[in-house]
Amino acid sequence: MEINSLLMIPSGSRIKVSYPANLIVSDSNSVAMSSTFLNGISVSSSTFKVSSNTIYFENVFQSNFTSGLILIDFSQFSNPLTVQPTTYLLTVETVDGHTILTGSLSITASLKTLISNSLSSSSYKVLDTSVLTITVELNYAATAISVILPPEIIIKTGF
Repeated sequence: MEINSLLMIPSGSRIKVSYPANLIVSDSNSVAMSSTFLNGISVSSSTFKVSSNTIYFENVFQSNFTSGLILIDFSQFSNPLTVQPTTYLLTVETVDGHTILTGSLSITASLKTLISNSLSSSSYKVLDTSVLTITVELNYAATAISVILPPEIIIKTGF
């Protein structure tokens, strides 16, 4: 007797990603996904819902899936407020709840860092009017940067 085993994800199966409680994801019911692909083909019917520290990706498998790449972009997620490793548990299960695949992934977030900063002036003479050049380099996108100057520096307005 010859048995050829091939893993298959049946139509209607879903993907579950469980995450620790220190991550921030708002609970939601059946929201359309912006980007889901199976072997490079877009799956427009895919949805997700979030409940009790688990994200459920549904309507991804419209037919039996035997091999290839599953790509899901999920942007409603914030990394934890720690640089300690965070473990995510992945489960693929059938419509009736039977587990097909399990796995885990550990991610370590990095701190937001000020890479460099500088302040220079076009003139260094007492009471001269000059142009201050402020340079800040970060390893993340910032929406605003505050610069506090000492009271001895007078900023002229109304040009």
